[in-house]
Amino acid sequence: MLHTSPQGFLLGRIAGDEAELLTLAVAPEARGQGEGRALVGRFLKDCSARGAATVFLEVAADNAAAIGLYRATGWRQVGQRRSYYAPGLDALVMRHDLAG
Repeated sequence: MLHTSPQGFLLGRIAGDEAELLTLAVAPEARGQGEGRALVGRFLKDCSARGAATVFLEVAADNAAAIGLYRATGWRQVGQRRSYYAPGLDALVMRHDLAG
């Protein structure tokens, strides 16, 4: 599933009652202006409408801006993948539970 805006996009998928946010990108000049938050919100609503109960993502442990966005939109860390992106660069596994 693809969600787009003039300044960004989000790519995700749904399988059964689980969904995964695969990629979120926002143009540098639009960061910090709510574009990412809006895309994540639309994605979560779409996941819920399509029957997903839980959504997961991986984010680089050093990406403070993305981690802040995800936490602000209701995600919580549930795991960590060591050296997922590169040697020494871990991924945080985050989860968002959708209301029934």
